Amino acid sequence: MSLVIVKHFTVNDGSGGINVVTERPLPQKGQRIRVTGKVNELFSLGTETLLVLIEEPREAKPNTERTGDAMRRK
Repeated sequence: MSLVIVKHFTVNDGSGGINVVTERPLPQKGQRIRVTGKVNELFSLGTETLLVLIEEPREAKPNTERTGDAMRRK
């Protein structure tokens, strides 16, 4: 038996919402965020369609560590 954990949240811009699947930590309720990804049609049932945005991973950034006011690469 395998267990699949899917983290998701709903983004609502006032005109409607879309479900977002992510591998990142989930945002706090009411937090303003920006997401990018691909929209996938999960399923259609009659006239209803469930759309899901699969969030793209962020580009790898150089490994840095913040100390005081200075940034230092590891």
